[in-house]
This record gives sequence, C-alpha cells and structure tokens, in this order.
Amino acid sequence: MRRTTLLTCISLVSIAFGALMFLRVPLTNAGQRSYSNSCLWGTYASQLTGTMVFPSTSPMAFLNGPYCLTGTVDLDGQGNAQGTVYENYNGLLLNYSWTGTYQVNVDGTVKLSANINLFGQAFPLVMFGVICDGGKQVRLTAIGPAMSGSMIPGVPNLGFVITGSWILQ
Repeated sequence: MRRTTLLTCISLVSIAFGALMFLRVPLTNAGQRSYSNSCLWGTYASQLTGTMVFPSTSPMAFLNGPYCLTGTVDLDGQGNAQGTVYENYNGLLLNYSWTGTYQVNVDGTVKLSANINLFGQAFPLVMFGVICDGGKQVRLTAIGPAMSGSMIPGVPNLGFVITGSWILQ
C-alpha cells in the first residue's frame, strides 16, 4: 500500500512538473508560442566553443587559436543574468564570474549583453541566440569585439567567433 501511494505521488509530481515546463512558454491565441524574458529562468549549463582571431597587432593576439568555455548561467526571468565560467584560450585557462542582462523578443530570439573584465580590461560581450525546446535550451553565437587597429581600414576587426548552448539544469 505504501509503495502504491509513493508511486502515485511521484507520478503526480512528474505530471505537475511537466505541465509547469510546458507553461514556461505560453501559447498565443493562434497557437503560436509567444516569448518574453519570463520564459528564461533558472540555472543553465553553458558550453561554448570557437576561435579567437585577433589581428597580430592587437594586444589580445596572444589569445588566438581554439577557444572553449563551460560554466553556469543564472537567469531570473526578468532580464538579469549572471554566470561563472571556466575558459580555455588556446591553452590559457581562466575562471571568473560575470553579470549582464538579456532581452527575449516575442519571436524567441535572445540578446545577452554582459561586461567581462579580463587582464584588467573591460570587454562588452553581446551574444545572440534563439530559445529552443520550450525554454529548456538557448542556442547562441557571438562575433566581436570591434576594437581599434583594424587590419582593413573602415572594417572593425573580428576578434572571435563563438557558438554554443545553454541547457536548463
């Protein structure tokens, strides 16, 4: 009897949790999903990979090569973000925390703006993405930053190309 009651309770909790996850992204009258900042809340596992491609004249050129990041991102459902990351810049290992903001558009696209302080220099980071799986994942990409000393006059240098995902824990 106790086992049946326990299994029933577990089943009800699972159904309730599943319903809450579905409600993270409400449906519009036409049955299409309508997104907002409240669709992203909780702790997400973060994994990003890419390549650093700073010009040889850039003070950041020593970072050129493969890049990867793992960490966590906490989103509050109101547009505030913070995270802790472990990064590998072509063999240089870093660990730090950051804060920023995010904006979710009605179509499910996302913009993250963060301020990162590395090597005594502040770097604004902007990433763009799209919500997947009802808010359980965000696919992201970043290209930047535009710095002085471009290799092509009038065209900002690239700096890096990064892609990856956040997955709700």
